[in-house]
Amino acid sequence: MLDAEMLVLLRQRAKARGEDADKAVLRPWRNHDIRRTCRSTLSRLGVTEDVAEAVLAHQRGGIVGTYDRWHRLPEKREALEQWSQFLADLIRPRPISSTGRKRANVSV
Repeated sequence: MLDAEMLVLLRQRAKARGEDADKAVLRPWRNHDIRRTCRSTLSRLGVTEDVAEAVLAHQRGGIVGTYDRWHRLPEKREALEQWSQFLADLIRPRPISSTGRKRANVSV
């Protein structure tokens, strides 16, 4: 059902851009793809490696994993808030400025 709904959205967006909506294709994906995308985006957003790994519940190995038992809850919360804002910007993009090069500083 989710794939069908996503394909409808892809086709609507293609049509809005003046493209052939019938050519819109949703490539096969798995839940793990979301984890990989999240982890990559956290790096892009400047989240430290140890916090990004903690967000995914990856266990730290060796001596550090044995002795460092800090769960990083405040840091994970901040990282996930950044991820949430990133996703919100994808579905509610800010208007493009008249030059077409930079996004305008306009709140939506």
